[in-house]
Amino acid sequence: MADKLASLRLKLQQTSGRLSYHWHELLDGLSGNGTKPSAAVPFMITSAMREELKARGFEAEDIRTLKPHEAHSIIQSGMSKSDIIQQMKEKEDPESGKPLS
Repeated sequence: MADKLASLRLKLQQTSGRLSYHWHELLDGLSGNGTKPSAAVPFMITSAMREELKARGFEAEDIRTLKPHEAHSIIQSGMSKSDIIQQMKEKEDPESGKPLS
């Protein structure tokens, strides 16, 4: 019985380790910074996040259209609205104005 319990504990530790690794990989992809996140992405945009986004040049309408993970990624990136717009323009085809593939 003790051996079976020890075996189950080991399997649980291994499984939770793999899940934790994949969770961090997912969040790294969202934030794009390649480091383990210090906090989980909230399920809603908090008032503190709204204030941070406003300080970075985002209007209330901009913030309303963001998903929580997008707002979190913007805040984690340290970019302002003008930085993001500039980055998007750099990725457009100069002739058509369409995003580059």
